[in-house]
Amino acid sequence: MLKNQDVSSTIQLTQRNAIYIGLTSILTEEQANAALQTWSTYFNDSTSVFNGLNSFARDVCKHYDKNDQQRELVRALNRALINKDNTITSKNTASKNIEPIESSFIEESLTPETTSDEVNVATTEQTISTPDFQTFQSLLLKLMSLIEENRKGISETLHAFLNELTESMPWSEAQQQQIFALMTTGSTSQTRTYRPDQLKSFMKHFRSWMEDEMGNAEAKRLLSEAIKATEMLPVSIKFPPKNFM
Repeated sequence: MLKNQDVSSTIQLTQRNAIYIGLTSILTEEQANAALQTWSTYFNDSTSVFNGLNSFARDVCKHYDKNDQQRELVRALNRALINKDNTITSKNTASKNIEPIESSFIEESLTPETTSDEVNVATTEQTISTPDFQTFQSLLLKLMSLIEENRKGISETLHAFLNELTESMPWSEAQQQQIFALMTTGSTSQTRTYRPDQLKSFMKHFRSWMEDEMGNAEAKRLLSEAIKATEMLPVSIKFPPKNFM
């Protein structure tokens, strides 16, 4: 069994690999190596590896004169961090003195839904209604509404991020389609359940994006308002929205 220090080191290496992979989506290997050296300054003071990504991507794109590719880079970084198979194969990476990471050692806070000892997700073609998903729907829709009301012109960026996040989550296609339908039409028919931490993980990534995009104070205010509004609904009796935070 790995000691706590070994686990922490492995997690950091996994994250570093992921950041490098994301950077190479728009940069050369040499540029990605150089940019990787500055990444820790954006992450060290944060409680989540996803915090600071927007600022990091903005500065990288500015430095390498790729401002028009900032959104593409942010998506690539998010996708790489969520992906459980982030091992570096190139001989020219900044991690060349570091052994590649085994894909099984992935930070639980990033992808708790992928652990092998969890039960299989229930599958059925019949419409079902689970308390956690009912509350999740109300909370997500309220958050989206509040963000669009309080930040004009953010709708396209918001939906692009949520679509990318949904596609990147290690869910089945049916699970993803439930979320896509919800975001597009404001309602969805549930035919798949989610494991205990899957929806919570989604909200965690969403919150990190909000903090980067809108600032910690505004993100906290909107989250609080959305939670309070959801708590007023009947769905919160069986599953309180604070369970997602």
